Amino acid sequence: MIKYFVVLVLSLSTSICLTAQKTKTLFNGKDLSGWTIHGTEKWYVENKELVCESGPDKQYGYLSTNQNYKNFVLTLDFKLEANGNSGVFIRSNIEGTKISGWQVEVAPENNHTGGIYESYGRGWIIQPKPEDEKWLKPTDWNTLKIRMVGDEVTTWLNGHQMINLKDDKIGQGDGFIALQLEDHFFVGCDNGFFGLISDRPHQQLVELNGLNSVITTFPERDIFAPAAVKLASGMAITNLGKPKASFKKMIDRQVKATKKQITGSIIRVDGMGNLITNISKEAFDVLSKGKAYTITFGGEKFKKIHTQYHQAEQGECFIVFNSLGLLEIGIYKGNASELLGLQYDGVVNILFD
Repeated sequence: MIKYFVVLVLSLSTSICLTAQKTKTLFNGKDLSGWTIHGTEKWYVENKELVCESGPDKQYGYLSTNQNYKNFVLTLDFKLEANGNSGVFIRSNIEGTKISGWQVEVAPENNHTGGIYESYGRGWIIQPKPEDEKWLKPTDWNTLKIRMVGDEVTTWLNGHQMINLKDDKIGQGDGFIALQLEDHFFVGCDNGFFGLISDRPHQQLVELNGLNSVITTFPERDIFAPAAVKLASGMAITNLGKPKASFKKMIDRQVKATKKQITGSIIRVDGMGNLITNISKEAFDVLSKGKAYTITFGGEKFKKIHTQYHQAEQGECFIVFNSLGLLEIGIYKGNASELLGLQYDGVVNILFD
């Protein structure tokens, strides 16, 4: 059983700005009021501490705030009691247990606590200097401080600055938008999903909540629904907000399969550096029946798929179909992304003889 104490995963999303004059306690020390559990991990309060234990299927899980935050200074204490991986997500979005955005790492010694990792994106953006890894207390309580203002994020661990980063993509965050696309109107978060609707350029695009800012924990009710009603009544979209030049577009990567080959993509690099692809076990089982195969990626070639992670020797590459039925590549007790030089959107091929 893996157990973590206190706030190890907070989902701090867009829209509400905390100023220096406003201080708010996110955890009341009694229960999970103001929080939502995602996934099968167990979250509960014990002795005024927020505790996380791995669930029965040992899959990813998250605890998110019900309220959204954009600019803030967050201070929290944490204690690691197992060799697990966790973090604090900032300006992120979550659907089920799929979370996209930016994570301030919380991990065992020499695994970059305080660094910034982009989930479903660029992977590691910045890591602490090697000499700063010593500031983590592996078996004791630690204090983590995160300052997020505009496009700049700074982290401190036990009073020592770990990283300072300015990043345009983080600065954009996920705002609220209304757009006209192929003569249809859409309102929602600017999180990339609208980019999957059509390859055609948009006709009009505005930023909602920009003209008359509304602070809300329920944007669907307080921002999106009123905007939709106004559009339905005939109001011009340009009256809803400030014009924007572009919106985020999520890349829709599809698996290509023939009798001789499956070509897929890396769709996620997890916190331990394992590479999750979009190649399914179902497709592999159908096409590989009675055939030898070679798996290629990053100049490497392998002819074996393991059934367990530990079947590879320490430092060796393993290839498995994970619990989601997706092909996963890793280095046993190592970081595959760093050692193999592969990131999100990298290509993986399975060739059949």
